[in-house]
Amino acid sequence: MKSTLRLALALLVVFLVCRADLNVAQPAPVVDAASSATGSAVPAKAIYIAGNAAGLQTGLAVCNNSAQLQMATATTTQIVALSGTTAIRVCAISVQGSVTSTATTLKFIAGTGTACATPTATLTPTWNFPLSTSAPPWGLGSGIGTLFQTPAGSALCATNSAAGTVNIMISYTQY
Repeated sequence: MKSTLRLALALLVVFLVCRADLNVAQPAPVVDAASSATGSAVPAKAIYIAGNAAGLQTGLAVCNNSAQLQMATATTTQIVALSGTTAIRVCAISVQGSVTSTATTLKFIAGTGTACATPTATLTPTWNFPLSTSAPPWGLGSGIGTLFQTPAGSALCATNSAAGTVNIMISYTQY
């Protein structure tokens, strides 16, 4: 008798709580004061993983590619090739300065043509590396968020000023 009563009570609770017109398989889209699109003005009640850039909602770049380069001569070398009209967004860099007895400098540039022969932008300051046989590496960024980016339709290159060896590793995405 008690089990029958418990079953009847459970069915009554289910009947009262669950409406017959409730369809959980096809939820309706939510449109409210916090809904917005990338590039639109930031809503007053926004909850998102993005940033407020000059008053506009901007999503964070998440880098999904990496590239590395060892430079041992005074040259400009391409790290990431251009791809149509996309921009290359660099989210993290790791650099080990001159590991020889020659001091050198390094900077990242954007350009077109072989090894950025036609520069379109200087992307970083020029970093100075003194001569050292045991230069410790250093880095910037975490792989989320953009440190710098090329103009659309440009390749990413590095310029080394002398014959000191510089090792570079980057994390990037292209869109």
